[in-house]
Amino acid sequence: MLTLNSKLDYIFKKFYYKEHTDQNKNWYEEKDGFFIFPTASEIWIDLIPETPPTEDTDSIKIIKNYKLIPNPSANNLSYYVVDENNNRIKNFIKPSYGLGYSIKIYANGEKLPTADPSNWIFDYENGILTLEKPINKNLTIDGYVYVGNTLKTYLDHEFNSVAKGIIGLDNPQKEYIIQHNLNSYDLSITIYSYEEINGEKYWKKDVIPFIMLDKNRVKVQLSESTPLKFIIKKYELI
Repeated sequence: MLTLNSKLDYIFKKFYYKEHTDQNKNWYEEKDGFFIFPTASEIWIDLIPETPPTEDTDSIKIIKNYKLIPNPSANNLSYYVVDENNNRIKNFIKPSYGLGYSIKIYANGEKLPTADPSNWIFDYENGILTLEKPINKNLTIDGYVYVGNTLKTYLDHEFNSVAKGIIGLDNPQKEYIIQHNLNSYDLSITIYSYEEINGEKYWKKDVIPFIMLDKNRVKVQLSESTPLKFIIKKYELI
């Protein structure tokens, strides 16, 4: 079982958004990791079923027999999870979503019990195995990694990637400069002109040419003064 010092060290480093690789390291010697109060890029928004999938999905990647690589600065008391290209893997799904998501550690192919004398603990967010006593065997891991959308993805797509509005209602113009925050030349612009027929006013979708002034400004030239409604999107988000 983990000692009290190990538990306190783990929690303290988590609070200071650090990885926990060795209880003999000070918190400032550890690398930055996921914070216990996550940012938008760390908040998952895709549905995670209580029962793990049997094959990869758009949101979940199955990790099977992946290598655990020793952290060279931790005296064989800390290991990272890496893929076939030696890239670190993080964002393991915790068993709080379902017991089937619990990671499994193997030493030379044999499952390592939770009560192993090494007193191991796994950091699901950062993909780090930490030991109190070294294990001189080849270590591998099975588990599930979240690869789906985050709150940042949602915010980027639903808000920052779309500029829209109505201009010229009080002072109709023939020419408009539309500013947006997409910082891109690859835009799709839908424009609606304001029309009145038999006393009824409505927006009519129009094909109106525009000129890109720069990555954040578009100029629209009309044949007559009229209010304008516009929606701007990037190509890749359509």
